[in-house]
Amino acid sequence: SPEELGSDEDAIDPDLMAYLSSLHQDALAPGLDGQDKLVRKRRSQMPQECPVCHKIIHGAGKLPRHMRTHTGEKPFACEVCGLKIHMRKHTGERPYCCPHCPARFLHSYDLKNHMHLHTGDRPFECHLCHKAFAKEDHLQRHLK
Repeated sequence: SPEELGSDEDAIDPDLMAYLSSLHQDALAPGLDGQDKLVRKRRSQMPQECPVCHKIIHGAGKLPRHMRTHTGEKPFACEVCGLKIHMRKHTGERPYCCPHCPARFLHSYDLKNHMHLHTGDRPFECHLCHKAFAKEDHLQRHLK
């Protein structure tokens, strides 16, 4: 049977549609005077509520970025392979440097985990024998 365009599965959230329409308000009302522009500027600096999930978003211009979590839009793609989740992988850039050894990392969380090796901190504890490890993968290997 042919798909129905108006089915519930394909329906777009009305709040999301209202938000997307509001992005193009300037095109609908191009002649704003100075007072209207000032009101709009103040309004853009106030915390805003997401019309879809009702989360309060602080900071000018951050609501459109938050809305991408609902629309699935990923506007920044890797120029090498087209993936939209990374940029540095192909360039070899590793901006997070260990202050104690030559190790460099792609992500800050990898440096944070690496630092356990230098500090002696062992936050990953075996629930069976209570032996502690500096890295989570070392604990996982121990558990096998």
